[in-house]
Amino acid sequence: MSFDFKEAKHILIFGMGEIAKAITEHIQILNPNVKLYGVTRSKNRSIKNVKLFFHDPTDSSSWSRLEQEIGKLNITFDLIFSSYGVLHNDKLRPEKRLADIQLENMIEAHCINTFSCALIAKHFSQFLPIKKSSTLVFLSAKVGSIEDNKMGGWYSYRSSKAALNMMMKNISIELGRSRKLLSVQCIHPGTTKSALSKPFLSSTNLKVRSPLESAKNICNVIEEASRQGTGLFKNWDGSDLPW
Repeated sequence: MSFDFKEAKHILIFGMGEIAKAITEHIQILNPNVKLYGVTRSKNRSIKNVKLFFHDPTDSSSWSRLEQEIGKLNITFDLIFSSYGVLHNDKLRPEKRLADIQLENMIEAHCINTFSCALIAKHFSQFLPIKKSSTLVFLSAKVGSIEDNKMGGWYSYRSSKAALNMMMKNISIELGRSRKLLSVQCIHPGTTKSALSKPFLSSTNLKVRSPLESAKNICNVIEEASRQGTGLFKNWDGSDLPW
């Protein structure tokens, strides 16, 4: 297994937030000839040199429609990357206590952070080559590590990211039977200045990186991890994270 951005021809990216947008910019520097395709929840979104498809990951019927749209391209992808994730929104907040838990919020968090992973693999792994190296990557989070959890709290986010890691491991095993050269990975991007992290940056003592810094780190990890195998949970610096 070996993935090289400079040799990639087609890349598909789900969830066009700050990190994903920065990744498209960095990839175009590494490889000006690559064709980039993005999947976004915003109908008004536009990104330079990226062909966009609209898709709502919480709408069950939209997955098959998107599969049909992507299929019309009649191509295979060297990399499929998902940055789908939610920590907070207008009604969802990280729970500090059991008393804060709301069922509808837990369902939404798992729908976006976890279930999208399995659905991407179900609908779009067919567009990964069989006899050529390729990579399938999901953005995860260090707080999804059960072993690393020393503080508790953030019930929905922690559990949905831990479940994402299990989904990824399952996917790597099943797809590995038919695609021997496929590397499947989960990557923690590190603390990044974005809409997801903005409410919590003032209270963190961790180094905060720009989206472009994180994008460069993620791309480096994707290349290096693809040479190490499949079913990997990686930190932004390439080190292994505990499950």
